[in-house]
Amino acid sequence: MELSKKQTFEVKNTLKIGHMRCSFEDKRMCNQWMPLYRSNNKTSSELKEIQKVINEIMDKYNTFEKVLHECEAYHGVEINYMFGGLNYNADLFLVHGNFNYWVRLIPQKGEYNLYISVYDKETGSDKQ
Repeated sequence: MELSKKQTFEVKNTLKIGHMRCSFEDKRMCNQWMPLYRSNNKTSSELKEIQKVINEIMDKYNTFEKVLHECEAYHGVEINYMFGGLNYNADLFLVHGNFNYWVRLIPQKGEYNLYISVYDKETGSDKQ
């Protein structure tokens, strides 16, 4: 699974299913899934597909240091994560299976550091 810096789909709130948000407090990952009403009409296999992809992304960015490193590489600078991290978010995109994923990494202590937003593909879009 390869996340892309290039936005490969149009982000539309009308297609949003929900998002996962994560923070790293005391070196532990804390996360919460925030479903939208669109998730109510998903099949069990679709929800498992979403869960599998989200878990793979969370495994890739399972520490604050990995989020920070990715953001520093994305912007090509060393980031002061105590005070300046909000200026250096990294947005990554994934088209996988039946869904689109927008990943936002935020290298700032005291904030949510990882958002994974999940969207339905538009009808007629390429089913890569």
